[in-house]
Amino acid sequence: MSYRNPNAKRDMWQLEFVDKFTYLGKVFPMSTLMISTLAFIAGIKDKLTSEKGATATEYSLLVGLIALVIVVGVTAFGTNLNTFFSGLASKVGTW
Repeated sequence: MSYRNPNAKRDMWQLEFVDKFTYLGKVFPMSTLMISTLAFIAGIKDKLTSEKGATATEYSLLVGLIALVIVVGVTAFGTNLNTFFSGLASKVGTW
């Protein structure tokens, strides 16, 4: 069984998840702990280089800006609406 990320660039580390790894042309034996640690690190590296979070960040910024526009609009319109209904109530109260 081997793990190779097809999108990863080849660098000086050549990881083969069997029983050895090669670093700068030298072969070293690997334990199960080393294999699982390297798999964990490779998974974290893939998640950090992924651009899925960028899309979520952009959407959250858009939602925040839309909410800000709604709050400003409701505040401005609410003040005018309150003035209108106060004037209407005073006119109806005098009938």
